[in-house]
Amino acid sequence: MKQIKPEGITPEDKIQVDIAIMIAEARIAKNLTQHQLADLMGTKQPAIARAENGGYNTTVGFLIRVAKATGLEMGLSWIGLEKYGKRNLEKESLISQTRLQTLEEVSEILDDNVEETKFADEDDNQVAQIAVKNFVVAVKQSINKLKEEL
Repeated sequence: MKQIKPEGITPEDKIQVDIAIMIAEARIAKNLTQHQLADLMGTKQPAIARAENGGYNTTVGFLIRVAKATGLEMGLSWIGLEKYGKRNLEKESLISQTRLQTLEEVSEILDDNVEETKFADEDDNQVAQIAVKNFVVAVKQSINKLKEEL
């Protein structure tokens, strides 16, 4: 798994974290466990866990399957089009506030559960805990950036 260094979050890392959060948001919004979402998507629970912890380079096909499994629609947008009048800033502010609240909730859940991550192999436990801790760092950086923007 790629290590995300707190001092060097790349734009690609940020997008990967955003995608991971979006997948978790969709699953949680529909009150699904990772196992349930995996079953609906025709995959295994570890694939969902990797996608939600940012340890998986998520494909568009995977995201479409998440959307279908959760009954949600997926969309994309370009950041920075506001100077061309393409963005509704009030709507964007509401979305940012919602995302901030969700990020804070995800961060809290991860902080509370990082030490409870357990696998049969101790090395897997360490790798998973490091991955979750790195993900928490990235989430907290996203929280701070959103707070600055709001």
